[in-house]
Amino acid sequence: MTVYVFGHRNPDTDAICAALAYADLLQRTSRPDAVAACCGAPNQRTEYALRRARLAPPRIVMDVRPDLADVCHREPIVAYDDEVFNEVYERMKEHHLGAVPVLDRQGRLRGLLTLLDLLKVVFEGESGPVPSRKVSRCVV
Repeated sequence: MTVYVFGHRNPDTDAICAALAYADLLQRTSRPDAVAACCGAPNQRTEYALRRARLAPPRIVMDVRPDLADVCHREPIVAYDDEVFNEVYERMKEHHLGAVPVLDRQGRLRGLLTLLDLLKVVFEGESGPVPSRKVSRCVV
C-alpha cells in the first residue's frame, strides 16, 4: 500500500522539501512504497527551488479521504463450508472477528457466518444450563 508523505495543506517550500526529504528517508529505510505528495500546486518560489535542486515536484493529491480499497483486507480470514464450527470459532476469536465470509473449496462465496450464528448452533433449543453430570447419594 502506498504511503503518501505530506507537508501541510497550503504547500510552501519548506513543507514540500520536508515531504520530499522524509519520503526519501522512508524509501531508503523502512517504506519503499513512500511517495512525497502535496495538497496543491507548488508556488513559483517552490518550483524555482525544485528546479535548482533538480528535484521532481511531489505528486499532487487533492483528496486525502481513504477509499474502501485503502481499508479492506487483501487476504481476509475466511471459513469453508465443510469446516468444523469450533475451528472457525477459534479462528474468529484469534483475529477478533465478529463475522467471516464462508466459501466453498472452489472459492465461491456461500454466505456470511457471525458469532451469533455460532451461538445459535451451540445453544439452539436450550432454555437453561445443560446438566453435564448428576451426583446422587445412596443411603443404605
